[in-house]
Amino acid sequence: MSYYTRKVLFVCTGNYYRSRFAEILFNYHSVETGLQWEAFSRGLATEKSPNNVGPISSYALEAFSARGISSPECSREPVFVEERDFETTDMIIALKDNEHRPIFRCRFPHWEPKVVFWHIHDVEPTPAYDPMLLIETNIHALIDLLNEPSFSANY
Repeated sequence: MSYYTRKVLFVCTGNYYRSRFAEILFNYHSVETGLQWEAFSRGLATEKSPNNVGPISSYALEAFSARGISSPECSREPVFVEERDFETTDMIIALKDNEHRPIFRCRFPHWEPKVVFWHIHDVEPTPAYDPMLLIETNIHALIDLLNEPSFSANY
């Protein structure tokens, strides 16, 4: 039997930046807190963007380095979502509502009502806006929620 009892799926457009950062950060903190949830991530696009160089964004790698986090998942190529990914997860989180909801409506309309939509832009980090910090804040809040006995009992 697996240590993990539940799964959360993070999705963004290309599975190169936001969803990958969320997946790896969630798994790091899940192990750290003893939470029996595991994350994986996928992209909603149908192919890799020619602007994506390497398997994961350099911004994500820099953010992991600054936090002292390493993961073999940083070396895998982006993976694009398939129907079975939704069927094997307990929670779906899309990283940007107004970017990803239209894709769900078009390609996966029956899954849209089950998606939690966050509001994290896909932009380069700047002093005024750091998507990695916002993802990290949301991950901590999610882990706190999943650790609540009342959530587990009702889920």
